[in-house]
Amino acid sequence: MKRSKILILFIIFVAVFGHFLKLVIDAGLFSSLEKVSLENCELETGLQGAEDIEKMGPYLFISSNWHQPLFKDPNQSGALFYKNLESEKQETVKLEVDLPRSFKPHGIEVFRIDDKTIRLFVVNHSNQGDFIEIFDFVDEKLNLVKSLSHPDLFNANDIGALDGDRFFVSIDHGYQSHLGKLFEDLSRFGRGYLMAYDGKKFKKLNGHYAFPNGIEIVGDQILVALMLERSILSATIEVNSMSLIGIEKNFIGFGPDNINWDSDRGKLYAGTHPKVLNLLLHSKDAKKNSPSQVLEINIHNNYESKVFYSNEGKPLSAISVGLFYGDHFYMGSIYNDGILKCSTKDEGEPE
Repeated sequence: MKRSKILILFIIFVAVFGHFLKLVIDAGLFSSLEKVSLENCELETGLQGAEDIEKMGPYLFISSNWHQPLFKDPNQSGALFYKNLESEKQETVKLEVDLPRSFKPHGIEVFRIDDKTIRLFVVNHSNQGDFIEIFDFVDEKLNLVKSLSHPDLFNANDIGALDGDRFFVSIDHGYQSHLGKLFEDLSRFGRGYLMAYDGKKFKKLNGHYAFPNGIEIVGDQILVALMLERSILSATIEVNSMSLIGIEKNFIGFGPDNINWDSDRGKLYAGTHPKVLNLLLHSKDAKKNSPSQVLEINIHNNYESKVFYSNEGKPLSAISVGLFYGDHFYMGSIYNDGILKCSTKDEGEPE
């Protein structure tokens, strides 16, 4: 009997130690950062916590939120900005948002309604709970279309739109308390999930995922960044039922945040966090840098990826999103102030 107890304790110890070791390895503690730079990078400040960026036509739309102080000051608000990249000055303009609740934007999505109207979907972590705010961007102004909420719509992260009415939402944690979220992250017992909105009602989709994050829709496929699984989920969308079939997880080796499909290049660009422990420290104190990395992923070749850009934490830490506009690549981060614009034009290449 005594030997049996010792054996059981030994097995428990090995299991706990093995799980802890995997956590440390997954967090990038022992990995080195592949250094890949881009030329002529400029940091534009005044956009605190530009966690998500989307483009449509000549416009960039930027979700900006002072993420860290929000935990201390519930009255702190975020903002949406846009840039017209075909204008002469290419100024960054703050959009006026008229809501009956606080506005703390997170993930955003855009969809072209017609020649004059761009629909903007926004995850809002308001003091009154999570909402999906839907706006129409017309004549460079926002008009509120509707606000949506649901009992299962909490810890909402990002949105992928099928059209102007139907979309999917990622819910990054199944627990609402800080302790519950910590348990999910440490145990890797994923309780995150996806929700679908069919234009009239929400429904919760099956699946337990470890930190589902950015969403992108490519044709009839939905792609979802599974941050703590270091993978991209792919599935075919059954449009009539707003359900998913043929679900697969494609391992990419790093924790993806927001993802953006570039149809011109036929590649997926993912902001990733190569050292999650540094990210945790950075989330508590933005002055403690966290390495940044953007992957270029070929979804048509077994999700083969290469490092497109990386840095040790400067000039922008914890980059969460990256996308092309013309020959420039734009990046935003979770906690730092600013967006980073880099040229990708080869030296000597004509304008």
